Formats: sequence, structure tokens, C-alpha cells
Amino acid sequence: MGHWKDAHKIGGLWIKPPLMATATVDDGFGQGLAIIHKFAEAVGLSVHPIGLMQKPDVIIDVCRSFCPAILGLTILQFDSEETIAYIAGHLPAETILIAGGPVFAAEPDFADRAGIHVVAAHAGDFLEYLINEKIGVRPTERGMTAERPVIKDLPVMGFFFSAFLSFLFGANTIAIKISLTGLGIFSKAAIRFSLAAVTILAWALATHQPIAIRKGQIHQLVILSIIFSIQLALFYFGIRKTYASRGTLLANMQPFFVLILAHIFIPGDRITGKKLIGMLLAFTGVAFVLLQRQGVASDLKTGDIIVLCAAFLWACNGVYTKKVLVGLQPYQVVLYPMLIASPLLFAGAWLAGETIPSHLDRDVILAVMY
Repeated sequence: MGHWKDAHKIGGLWIKPPLMATATVDDGFGQGLAIIHKFAEAVGLSVHPIGLMQKPDVIIDVCRSFCPAILGLTILQFDSEETIAYIAGHLPAETILIAGGPVFAAEPDFADRAGIHVVAAHAGDFLEYLINEKIGVRPTERGMTAERPVIKDLPVMGFFFSAFLSFLFGANTIAIKISLTGLGIFSKAAIRFSLAAVTILAWALATHQPIAIRKGQIHQLVILSIIFSIQLALFYFGIRKTYASRGTLLANMQPFFVLILAHIFIPGDRITGKKLIGMLLAFTGVAFVLLQRQGVASDLKTGDIIVLCAAFLWACNGVYTKKVLVGLQPYQVVLYPMLIASPLLFAGAWLAGETIPSHLDRDVILAVMY
């Protein structure tokens, strides 16, 4: 196409060709990009292919170095939303993000959530956009309203609310310890999360919240539920063998594991200096607990290790949720694992030979309700 244009002295739509960078993050074939390249060259764009299956930081670095007028991406997978949002939030202000792919037909809100300016369903949409829009003018000056995701610091009220939730979580370990005096490990977990699931489901139905999920998310929720069930069983088993205070401290190693796993598996979630200091402080506290020898029975040490394993699975649960289950409401992320895990926990109680007493102590009932 370029040789034909040169031979016939046919120029493009612009005196100075705007630069368009292209890439994929989850498309190893790039057939859509190959077509876009042809059309882009036909109308006079200068194309800079970054490549297929590129890491987000590579795409961002190229865009910051060359400041292209357009970044074109093809997107195939729903679980690329976090990656695209990260890229969108770190592009130069003058770069317009145009994307295409099957995800936009299946999930119309995907573009808004990820901060994409323009969705091109096919080459015709792409050409129409190039002809009708002012390429090279900043998106905000052209009336484009798509907001790019920005990572903000936690506000003061958010900090105090998080501290309050941490207090509630600390008391939760004490409640678990009390409830286990009258119930088995699996029975307690099954009853607790069955009640919680029924409560959330009733609220969702009463407030007309959407409950339906996409077909592709079913197996992801099943995996999440299995991790959730094993994590709970380990945590309850460990708490039964150790002190509530030690269990709470060890369970709070979960953020330590999350930081490491998120750094590896979630684009843009990097370990900063402040995070590193927090990790070291948390690890130091846990090290003192684990290294304590005087007056610590072998059962306590076993319980400590089991709780620590549960904390690691809890971190895996959180990172998997963040990376895979995009497009779900927060209550759905809580509801479905509970609905799926509850029968698994009841089955575990049956296999373990646990029985529910006909009469429960008041403290046990209150602990379960808490």
C-alpha cells in the first residue's frame, strides 16, 4: 500500500503524519492489528508496532518515549481489564487509547472501566474515527469524557475505617476460638458462611441487585471457592491449636503475602519503599512469635504453622480475585464463594464425623453470629 501511494504521489489525511503505536497484551496472533496497520498506512498514519503479548510497562515506556497520538490495542480476554486500566492510567495526556476485540461486544462497560477512549469494533469504525476526529489534540480538549483510572492515596476517613475493620477482624479470631468449643471445624465454618450467604442473597434480592454472572466466570468462582474452603478449614484447625492472640498476629501476615504475590502477578501493583518497610515490620513481629521457645508447646507451634499456611492461601485468594474476577460487583465476589463453599464445608463435616449438638451454649451461638 505504501509503495502504491508513493508511486501515484497520493498523500495521507495529514501534512505531518501522526504516530500510532500498536500492541497486544493477550493476543498472540495479532491478526486484527495487521489489518489496522494496513488501513492506518492507507490514510497516512505513521505506525510503530510495539509487538504482540507485550508487558504493560513496555507499552507505557514506548508511549512515554515517542508520545504517539494514538495507542491501538486488541483485547481478547476479560481478565486483561486490570492490565488495560494500568496502561490507560500511565499514558501521556496527548495519547488517545483506541481498542478493539470481542470483549467489547460481550461487555459494553469494559471500555469505561478500563479507561479506553474509543472502541473500534471493526476497521470501518477505525477509519470513521480517523476521518471525523482531530488527531493530535488532547482527549480532554476534544470533549472525550472517558476517565483514566488513577491510583489514589487512602483518605483519612478511609484509614480510620480500615483500622476499625482491622479491630473487628481481630475480635473475629476470638469469636472463632469460642465457637470451636461447641462446634467442629467444618460444621462451624459451614454454618457461619451459610448464614452469611443467605443474608447477602436476601439483601441482593430485596434491593434488586444483579445476581447473574457470565458463563466464563463459573469455573473461576469454583476455583476461588475451593481455595476459600481449604483456607477456612486450615485457619479454624490452626486456631483450635494455638492462642487467639497468636493466631490473629499470624493471620495478619496475609498482607505480607499479598504484596509479594501482587508484585509478581498484578501489573502495576509494585512494592514501593513504604510497602517494603511495612513488610519488614510485619515479618519481624511474626519472626518473634515463631522463634519463641520458652513455654510454647508443640501443639502451639503446629497451630502457628497451620494458621500461617491459611494466611498464604488467603493472600492467593485475594490476588486471584483481583486478577481474574473482573466485572463482578463486590457483593457477588463475596456471595458466590460462600454459596459454593458451604456445601463443601458441610461435606467435610460429614466426612470428619462431626455432629451438631442439640443444645448450644449461648456464648457459642453469639460467637457464630458475630
